[in-house]
Order: sequence, then structure tokens, then C-alpha cells
Amino acid sequence: MMNIDILSLPGVAAIRDNFIIQLEERLARFETLCYVSMSDQDYAVALDEACAILHKLSGTAGTLGFAELGDKARLCEAGILSHKAGNVPSRQDLLVSLAEFAEMADDLLEQHGR
Repeated sequence: MMNIDILSLPGVAAIRDNFIIQLEERLARFETLCYVSMSDQDYAVALDEACAILHKLSGTAGTLGFAELGDKARLCEAGILSHKAGNVPSRQDLLVSLAEFAEMADDLLEQHGR
């Protein structure tokens, strides 16, 4: 079986650049949603939208060589789903995890000059 390095394929650099642009846009919305979550206004709606953002980022990030960010997005998504089902993590722990994701995404954006 042939092993292909997807990151070396033509056009992937442009796709990665587009991912960074989308990450910047999605992170701005994500951070707004986390603020709403902390303020109790539309908590469930904010969590749903944050979960959707995390879901979109998790798979794409890993495919494009940002595995750590993708893994953290996946963990946060699972945390939101578990929290909404009435399980752990607690609201406070969930918001800490979401803040950690946002910080990780901010760091990645800084590395890419954004």
C-alpha cells in the first residue's frame, strides 16, 4: 500500500492558507459564543453553535497538519455534547476547556501572521 503525504500535494498550501483565514473568522465567532455562554444568555443556543464550529474545525485541522488543534476541537466538541446530556464536565470546566481551545487557535493564528 502506498503512503501519500497529503501536505506535499500541489494546492494544499493554498488550502491550508484558506483554513487559517476561516479559523480566524470562526474563532472570532467562537469567542463571542463563549462569552454568551458565560453570561447565561442563550446558553444552549451558544453551545450548539460553538459545537458546530468545533466539529467543522476538528476534521479539517488534522487533515491539514494541525493535529493538535483538531484533537482539542474534538475533545471540546465531545465535552459540549456530554455537558448538554447532563454529564461531566461541569459548566465551569467546560468553559475552561473552550478557553484553552481558543488560546491554542490564537497561538496558531499568530504563528501564521494573523
